[in-house]
Amino acid sequence: MEKVEIKEELVEKLKNIFEDKRYFNDIKLINSLSNSFVENKMPRDIPNKLFMELMTWEQLTEAELITLVQGFYDYEVDDKKIFPDLMPQNFFSDVKIIDAQEYMPNTEYVSELVFENVEKIEGHNAYRCFVRATDIAIIKKSEIFSYEFETQRPARLRKIGTKNTYVKETFLDMKSVKKISNLLYNNKYLPDQITMNIPKLKGNTPDVSYNKDTKVLTIVPHYDTTKNNITRCNITDGWHRINASEDAYDEKIKNGKDPKEITDGFNLLITIMTKEQAKEHFGRINSYNEIDKEYVNTFNVNNESKFINNLVNYSETNEKNIFDDNVLKTYEEVKAFNKLTYYKVLEDAVKETDIDTTNVLAEMDTIPIIVKFITKFIDYVGELYFKNSNDVYGDIKKYTNLLDINIFIGYFKIAERIESENEIYKYIRLLEKALNNDNVKNDLKEMGLNNKNYSAKKISDYFNELF
Repeated sequence: MEKVEIKEELVEKLKNIFEDKRYFNDIKLINSLSNSFVENKMPRDIPNKLFMELMTWEQLTEAELITLVQGFYDYEVDDKKIFPDLMPQNFFSDVKIIDAQEYMPNTEYVSELVFENVEKIEGHNAYRCFVRATDIAIIKKSEIFSYEFETQRPARLRKIGTKNTYVKETFLDMKSVKKISNLLYNNKYLPDQITMNIPKLKGNTPDVSYNKDTKVLTIVPHYDTTKNNITRCNITDGWHRINASEDAYDEKIKNGKDPKEITDGFNLLITIMTKEQAKEHFGRINSYNEIDKEYVNTFNVNNESKFINNLVNYSETNEKNIFDDNVLKTYEEVKAFNKLTYYKVLEDAVKETDIDTTNVLAEMDTIPIIVKFITKFIDYVGELYFKNSNDVYGDIKKYTNLLDINIFIGYFKIAERIESENEIYKYIRLLEKALNNDNVKNDLKEMGLNNKNYSAKKISDYFNELF
């Protein structure tokens, strides 16, 4: 698939919409967008998958992108346009808009998956069968397969325009894709495995049925987060093979041949696992592959990673969590998307404390204290020094070292001293006073708290000695 060139201004507008939590469960908006895709003979689930981050920008064709923008522009509430600045003519030529309106798919889309000759794997919630590459291609074109960054290879960051705007892209080596595609095209590919996981969510029953007599497995994708039958098909291994299948399929059509000439395919392993189990599975099968070791380690499920995951997702009515939507997987992502820190730093932070991450009851007391202490401390600094700022976190990062990527190791060390929530403001005032010292400010600068390489012990010991 050719990479679609997207204007930076459009990327910014779309990113702001998809990151705005008001729209995530706006069923009226999503249904309206979905209907736009159906009217243009495109898969209806594209908008929902974009909101759920199950699709990335480079997966959209230009026709799909134009349809998306047109859908936003046409959306109205009480006869008032909600996205009036997304007029397609502002971003695309008239010729391209007409081409999108006259778009005709070169394949039949499928809305559900039906696999035959499927074997249930005893003792596991998993199935295995052989699937031809042409069927894999059709499923891919139907936008049913999802590439979920949390259970896959690290994202590539592509810079758009000149304002340091980045978008995430799936990791894809086109040389490898073409090599596999050529073998499939000529039916010379020795079958290997693709792994697909259907996430097992709390209080949810995915739409999966298996007939042990006929050995037919049926999977019906659902993306409506207000229902309890969410069914997603996340690829945990084999994204290159899937893209190669689509490429070989397209080459057959391009050369005036029938894609069904391709008889080679893959062994498909279908699992139904929780996100944590899928991450652990990915980490295990890729521990010996040439993938960034630091990134693979983020998939290791241990007491510290569980603790940090619960901390990042902690929520309480009328309470803010500074880590919400501000913690990413890698240093590079944090720098590109201007977030606060990444998981490895927080896991190192908790390792430098005496916090018992195996004690669930203690965790219930500890996590609220850490979250509230750090969140309220930064809010306190903002109120003292950046009261009139339109971007408090941004200005604190710009003019101080108090939101440097690795400083959270020090904050965790202070937080472990706090025995109850009643002591939070006492320690906030003590920490602000200790850090508002010229010698300390110079020390923080010299420690390189924004560097990728850091000593967690050095940072922890320094903060421990502040008091």
